[in-house]
Amino acid sequence: MAWTLRGTLRDADMPIPTSVEKVIEKRVERLKEELQKTLKYASVNGEQFNTLVLAKLLNWDELELLEKLEALSRVHQLVKEINLAPGQTPRGAVYQFIHSLVQKSLYATLSAGIKSKLHAKAAEILEEVYHDDLETVAEELVEHHSRGQNHAQAAKYALFAARKANRQSGFQEARAHAQRGLELLKTAGAKTTDQVMLRLQIELLIELATAEEAIGEAKNSIDHAENAAKLAEMLDEQSFQGEMFYQIGNVLIENRATDLARILKFLEQSLI
Repeated sequence: MAWTLRGTLRDADMPIPTSVEKVIEKRVERLKEELQKTLKYASVNGEQFNTLVLAKLLNWDELELLEKLEALSRVHQLVKEINLAPGQTPRGAVYQFIHSLVQKSLYATLSAGIKSKLHAKAAEILEEVYHDDLETVAEELVEHHSRGQNHAQAAKYALFAARKANRQSGFQEARAHAQRGLELLKTAGAKTTDQVMLRLQIELLIELATAEEAIGEAKNSIDHAENAAKLAEMLDEQSFQGEMFYQIGNVLIENRATDLARILKFLEQSLI
C-alpha cells in the first residue's frame, strides 16, 4: 500500500485567528534560528512531511534533520513522528505538526517569493525521490508545481491523480482532479498548436468524461468526450490519435449515446 501525505497544501491558505497566531509566533520566536528554519521549510509540505524530502529541501543530511526534529518533538512539542500502518511505505520518516494551525501560522510567515521558490524545489525533490512511483505523490506535485508557478507540470500531475482515482472508482475525486488540470492548462496559456499540451488536454477531457459517466452526468460526459474528439483530430501522432479515438468511442458507448454512426467513426479511426 502506498503512503501519501495527509492534509492538503491548499488548507494552508485558510485564515488563522489572530490570538492563536500570536501565541504560536511567540513560541516559535524562542527557538534557535535553525529550528525555526526547519519548521518553516516543513510547513511548505503541508501538515505532514517526509524527512527525506525535507532534508533535501534544507540541503542538510537527513540524520542532522532527524536530531532537530527530535528536539522539536520532545522538548518543544511542536511536531511529532507518525507511526505508519503495516504496508505503508514512505521514503524517509514521517512527521506531523502538533496542530494544523501551527503549520498554517509558520507558512504564513514566508514571503510569496520564498514560497514559490520552495514549492518549485520541493516538486523537483519529490520527482527525484519518487521517480519510479510518481502517481503516489501526484496530488502533492500538483500543489507544489502550481504554487511554484509551473502550471503546465501541475496539469500533468493532475492527470496522473485523475487516472488513479478513476481506476480506484473514486469518480468524484477524479472529476475534481481532471477539472483542476484543465484550469491549470488555461492558466499556463496552453495552445492547441503545442502537441504536448494538446495531448494533455485531450487526456484530461477523457478522464473527466469517464468520471462524469460513472457518476451519472451523461450530458457533461458526452460533451467532454466530443470536445476531446475535436481536439484529437489536430494530433500529429497517428498511434496516439488512434488510442484517443478508441477511448472516446468507449466513453460514448458507456453513456449509451444514440449517435451510433459517430461512435463507429471514432472506433474506425482508432484502427487507422
